Amino acid sequence: MQKFIVPGFLIGFGLLWLLNELELIPPVKIVWTLVLAAAGIGIFASRGFHKETFPWGAFFLICAVFSIFRQMGALRVAIEVPLILVALGIILGVNQTDVIPPAPEKK
Repeated sequence: MQKFIVPGFLIGFGLLWLLNELELIPPVKIVWTLVLAAAGIGIFASRGFHKETFPWGAFFLICAVFSIFRQMGALRVAIEVPLILVALGIILGVNQTDVIPPAPEKK
């Protein structure tokens, strides 16, 4: 069952985004941010903290933080998107080091 948590988060995340963009639901900016944070935390909570989970979990958490800054008016989308790419590159680089523990061996 745990193997379906991440796909489920991604599907739910994408559907909320789509419904919001199509204006089929009221604006969900705070919900959107909470979903991003919950996705990141959920990945770590369900699968642990290691090289397989770190990129996804950290990415969603950073997106949640950037979302908060954007909603506060401290960050424009034109700046947010390149920062997300830079953050993803940093996350992937850190993931290649020994700072992040290896994934447990599957039985």
